[in-house]
Amino acid sequence: ESAMPPEAMESFNSAKVLLGIASRSLEGEIQARRKKYPEAIQLLEQAVKIEDGLRYDEPPNWPIPIRHLLGAVLLQAGKAPLAEAVYRADLERNPENGWALAGLRNCLGARRNKAAAGEVESRLSKAWAAADVKIDGMLGSLYTMMNEGVDGMAARQPASPAAAAPVEKSAAEANAERFLAMFEAAFRVA
Repeated sequence: ESAMPPEAMESFNSAKVLLGIASRSLEGEIQARRKKYPEAIQLLEQAVKIEDGLRYDEPPNWPIPIRHLLGAVLLQAGKAPLAEAVYRADLERNPENGWALAGLRNCLGARRNKAAAGEVESRLSKAWAAADVKIDGMLGSLYTMMNEGVDGMAARQPASPAAAAPVEKSAAEANAERFLAMFEAAFRVA
């Protein structure tokens, strides 16, 4: 972060600010894997606050809402009510987002609210009906996506005839490549 020149921009947002999200979310995930939940939660809350301050852009400069990871870590730490609030907040910003719905469903299940979890499961089924990737667990899919990327998740899915056809890059994939290039440039500066 400190090596990034303040004038470096990624579209409408400062590259330094984006690196702030990246460094806090990465360190938060590391702390969560070490089961140091208070530290992880604090770092992820900081990343969410920074993410909330980003200027609007399409596709977004930060493509995966940090609230999804924060909610998953809160749930893993046994804080289902707080995780539920995080996922509900994300659904206000990103209506019917499948990842947030899956997290909310898991929170409601952890709280033994079967009726509400079933209602959210119905919403998730509708929202995810045309998806190529299955949401298969509380943390598993999100961590797989973050650690192995979309290609790693796709490798875990059953093959379909359509999967063999060449596909143009989506806006999200193009944005991810731009973001990766920005990170690589930042490390060359250091």
